[in-house]
Amino acid sequence: MRLTIALLLAVILLGAGCTDKTNNTGYIDPVLNQEDVIISGTLIDTIWNYRDTVQTYSGSTVTTVGNSRNIRLLTLLRWEDFPSDAQALSATMSIVPSATHTPDNIDIQFARLDENWDEGEVTWTYTDSDVLWENTGHEYESIGSIAYDPEADTISVDFPLDVLQYWLDNVTAMEDDDDLETNNFGIVLFSDTPDQFLEILTLDSDYGPILEFDYLSDGDTMTYSSETTDDITIYHNPDEDVTLGQGFDGMVISNIYPYRTVVKIDFDYDVFNQGLIDAGLDEIDEYDYRLTTVSMAELVFDIDADQSYMVDDNFSVQAYMMLNDNPSIPLEYSEDYVYYSGNSISYYDEDTGQIRVEVTSLIQSIMSGEAVNYGFLIRSIEEDRDLGRVISTTEPHLEISFARPFIEEF
Repeated sequence: MRLTIALLLAVILLGAGCTDKTNNTGYIDPVLNQEDVIISGTLIDTIWNYRDTVQTYSGSTVTTVGNSRNIRLLTLLRWEDFPSDAQALSATMSIVPSATHTPDNIDIQFARLDENWDEGEVTWTYTDSDVLWENTGHEYESIGSIAYDPEADTISVDFPLDVLQYWLDNVTAMEDDDDLETNNFGIVLFSDTPDQFLEILTLDSDYGPILEFDYLSDGDTMTYSSETTDDITIYHNPDEDVTLGQGFDGMVISNIYPYRTVVKIDFDYDVFNQGLIDAGLDEIDEYDYRLTTVSMAELVFDIDADQSYMVDDNFSVQAYMMLNDNPSIPLEYSEDYVYYSGNSISYYDEDTGQIRVEVTSLIQSIMSGEAVNYGFLIRSIEEDRDLGRVISTTEPHLEISFARPFIEEF
């Protein structure tokens, strides 16, 4: 019995002694042995850019109409769920301009579309995934104009009754024969004003374009009012047709047209150790290098303000791990690059003029030997949304905060 009590006391005393020791996993005090190192931009092995294929940005809060840097932008709008057996009496279309960008002056026209389109798949070339536009040049006959007013929160115009009635007459036909295709393909907004464009709030912003009209039904005057059911931007720049592929002209990331950048830093055990030496820190052996915990890693680059466009602290990018050194162009997700869990979205910092792209999980995987260093893909997460575009210096650097493996001896 005395032996049992003695052993129990020994265990208690040993436990009490250990409670003052540092938690070796780092969860209680993860910055206890944290160190910072900067890997110079001179160690960049490769930077190359490519223009990705034009896709459709679904769920955008803005759609754009106008012209910019030889890019022609059209906005497609459609309303549905019209009443049947209705005679239109008066109609108004209202749009809400975005406050992000206000043009000096722009003349916007609109026309009735006579081809069907799918909001999730339509581009300048295709009405949906496999049907080409018949009107390949997107030249339209105007049925009305929108006078831009920089002081107005909402801009309203009369909507042509003949076009609206053309849609309403088809509602009855659709009920009688489900095999008939609708003639309601919506309208297109376009502008011939050079170097001016207007962003318009969409349904996803809760301030989508509204069509409101009074109509006569069974002798009663009724009112229809609805936001768009479909709204999207399509665009084209003939000069960009020949640029699909690799280009070695510094880092370029943009939404319209979507440009992406691949950066490869010559980063390995020797490079990391040289960074430690340059920072006045102790070297690390290769075994501990593999076991190092990376708490934060950022690829930092400065923005060329003179060449960048429509960039503020909402401009966001994300880094992906490249999977091979001979990718297809355009890159294919899961074949040429992949997202690593835990790698957060990064934003442009207006105060510093930098974008600090988080690459923590990517660097951790490279250091541990779980991934081969083929470089990082950096892309905007809002491609095809707006005209935001950043061009940077060609020598970003890598900043790493890390903790060496730590084993305490008793």
